[in-house]
Amino acid sequence: MRRYFIFITLAISLLFGLETVSALAQNVTKRATDVAPDAVANIPNGLLLESYKQTFCQVMIVSSQAGVAAASCFKFDDDGYTDPSTYTVIVGGGGIDGSLRLYVTKIEKHPNYNPNSFANNLAIVTFGAINNPDITYQIGDIPSEWPGLYFVHRSLIEDQFSWNDANIIEDTLADSEACGAASPLFRENNMDFICNMATRVSFSDGNCVLPYKYVVGHRDTDVIQLGFYSHSAIKEDTGFCNGENVNTIYNYYILLANYIPWINSKISTPLTSYHFEGSTPAESTTSYSMKTDITYSGDEPKQYSLHNLNEVIEGSLSAGNGEQVGSDINSNDNPNENVTGM
Repeated sequence: MRRYFIFITLAISLLFGLETVSALAQNVTKRATDVAPDAVANIPNGLLLESYKQTFCQVMIVSSQAGVAAASCFKFDDDGYTDPSTYTVIVGGGGIDGSLRLYVTKIEKHPNYNPNSFANNLAIVTFGAINNPDITYQIGDIPSEWPGLYFVHRSLIEDQFSWNDANIIEDTLADSEACGAASPLFRENNMDFICNMATRVSFSDGNCVLPYKYVVGHRDTDVIQLGFYSHSAIKEDTGFCNGENVNTIYNYYILLANYIPWINSKISTPLTSYHFEGSTPAESTTSYSMKTDITYSGDEPKQYSLHNLNEVIEGSLSAGNGEQVGSDINSNDNPNENVTGM
């Protein structure tokens, strides 16, 4: 199938009205697979380290000097600042020989990020340059045109800057109505999320199950990055570390399509968005934000994020083994709570 690329620039995006991408149908059969690991590995991707310890935070590479990660990976002060000096990003794939260690120089959260509800849960991470002119940095701007989805978990080998084999599962979407009941944020913004219930056993603690880190769309032989893990809703108060709750964890992955203009406004070289010939991407603007005026009944499951930097360290890249998964990780009982500086 013939393809083409569209470079979305800030000037063009400002001319458009605000619309949203189509919601993905939540009805695909669950199938475990190890197909196309080479294709997934060919997409440049990064992993955030804090004090040289790997976290659960995926960094989606969008230019030679920037990536996008969940804002819940960081603790911001009231002015929206977090010190970048303790963070590094390990980048691999996409034609990179081995791994690159890049020091983070700036972190900028989305202006409407809410750490209680996890709305607009993304931040731009700026780092040292990837000196490879042959790499193309892409995000799919029409998630619904990708009939297959790979949910991917990648991690680094302990005490080495090299990658474990990717853990991939295919087509694992949960029921949309159930996902909305567990998370009103998803219910009101399902065009910006994918929801599933797929988990894998933690490397750190066999009693804990974790979501996957990011989502790759595939169609025929084409693959494209779409989004990454944002947060989870769990019915029990036991968090991720109770074998009995494995079937009651709803995981939400934020899609980046509507945020492409905002991302482009923060990076020096516009990101390449990608869609198939004959398709028309949704229009968005640099000020795009999820709907946040949402009514919560108080009966929803507790909302968690595995991105809190005190959460899961799946192996250390320095002395020590890091912290284990806890049962009270960045949990939010009241997503409507006002947050200073948000």
